[in-house]
Amino acid sequence: MTMVALWKAMRKRHLILVLVSATALATAIYIYLNVNISKMVAWSLLIRADRYFLVSTNQQQLPELRHLTAPWRRWNGLIDYDLVTSASQTKLIFPNFKGIYAKGDILRMKIVALDRRGRRKRYGGDFFRAKLVSKDSVNASTAGKITDHGDGTYTVLFALAWAGVVQVHTQLVHPSEAIEVIKQIRDTVPNRRVFFCHFHDQSHPGEWTPCTGQRNTSLPRKMICDFSKKSVNATWYCERPKHHSCDTIHVCKFDYNRTKRLVESLVTRDEKKLFSRLLLKRDMRRSTPIRVVDRGIQQEVLPRCGPHLAQAESEGYWYNGLWYSTSCRARHFHRTADVLQCLRNKTIFMQGDSTMRQWYFRLVDRIAAQSEEITESQEFVGPFASTDNASNVRLHFRFHGEPIQKKVNISFENIHFVADELDKLTGGPDVVVILGLWAHFVAEPLVAFRSRLYAISHAIKRLVHRAPSTKVIIRTSNTRRHDKLFISVQASDWLAQELNVVIRDIFGEHDSVAILDVWEMTLCQEYPDDAHPNVHVVDSELSLLLSYICPV
Repeated sequence: MTMVALWKAMRKRHLILVLVSATALATAIYIYLNVNISKMVAWSLLIRADRYFLVSTNQQQLPELRHLTAPWRRWNGLIDYDLVTSASQTKLIFPNFKGIYAKGDILRMKIVALDRRGRRKRYGGDFFRAKLVSKDSVNASTAGKITDHGDGTYTVLFALAWAGVVQVHTQLVHPSEAIEVIKQIRDTVPNRRVFFCHFHDQSHPGEWTPCTGQRNTSLPRKMICDFSKKSVNATWYCERPKHHSCDTIHVCKFDYNRTKRLVESLVTRDEKKLFSRLLLKRDMRRSTPIRVVDRGIQQEVLPRCGPHLAQAESEGYWYNGLWYSTSCRARHFHRTADVLQCLRNKTIFMQGDSTMRQWYFRLVDRIAAQSEEITESQEFVGPFASTDNASNVRLHFRFHGEPIQKKVNISFENIHFVADELDKLTGGPDVVVILGLWAHFVAEPLVAFRSRLYAISHAIKRLVHRAPSTKVIIRTSNTRRHDKLFISVQASDWLAQELNVVIRDIFGEHDSVAILDVWEMTLCQEYPDDAHPNVHVVDSELSLLLSYICPV
């Protein structure tokens, strides 16, 4: 080979090497930008959040730093969607299927989670929902109890409570990979909501400053107004205004738009696919008909509705529009006269969120009680009071303390904490306390919710020590819509179900507290999921409540 030919060959090889290297570099840059563009946006928002929204920097973590060693993430942090649980591939299996079952039997189903390529998942964590539905001779439904075995398989138990042909409906609400994202955001970003409070006096124009439930430890205390109350385990911090003292706080409100932007920035563009409609609440059905026959076997006698109820195989079932409890002897209160008979001479104190307020107003309507006039500052949080003089029934409602997620101005002096209100009550045999806290706490750190409930638990013990015959009932959370990314990440049913576990952990062995579980009632309802359920669902919830107030 001549020197010229050799030179040309070397130049050609050099050119190929340069082209290959350039291509590899361009690919790497593309991947890096694809992964990190969301990171840069998130950093920008969170840095601003740290200054303006009091987000605690020592607890902040960005989505890309989460679980880079997870089996479903590639080396560059992107998700391998071939490994994500697939609703269309996942199998539903009925072990020892009989075709015909007896009323009172337990139907057992196995879920085998598969990925997009039909391969068996080797880890659990998927968030499934399952219910048994009948549409032929009767309109009935019940929820299935799901056990996660941690290896990609799940056992679902259905209590067969009525006769007829039934069908199983199973939903993959979130694959386990989406749950990991939700959980990591909850556990590493404590302040994911933006609140503002207004400070006002006669000498200066009013000022709005950002407020939140978790203090920013990077700011000196002199720059923060601390409205926390250790006695009730409640924390609330505002950035100190420039021209006002902390005690001039006037009203507070929730900033939905900024919160939505902040929450969505915590999820990368790649992770957002985990919450797309292609993966969200995919319905899986087995077309195999399951026939249930009534063989006349007498059902066991249920206990009275009250404290210390054991968790049953099923909380109950819907049958032609009515809810039938299988955990205690519940009645149906169809007539106003029956409701008034149960509530006669009683004073009912309801405290909690807007789902509890929904109960209050529906109960006021049911007995046609006369409501006291309310001021503008009371419109959302109360206190509300209504009376039926003929039956000597008094109904009261007050919202729980911060955090209160509402896009209206709420008078700060009108915000009271549940434990404080319980300490003001006298109690007695004709006093009923009904508590419901969950909807505004799903976006809080789990430890904050647990701490708040501990304070309430101690206040209940003080109350029943003063008046041992006082009835106390605490309700669980219910299902809601998942129609937006913001809701799926910030207020998923998985987060609400986690709160239910805490409620049972703290009050399950409490001698004076009855837990009224409405989770399954809303999980298998025929109406769309909603944080504020259909009025027919609420009426059944109230019938269950009255069964706890007036057990048989």
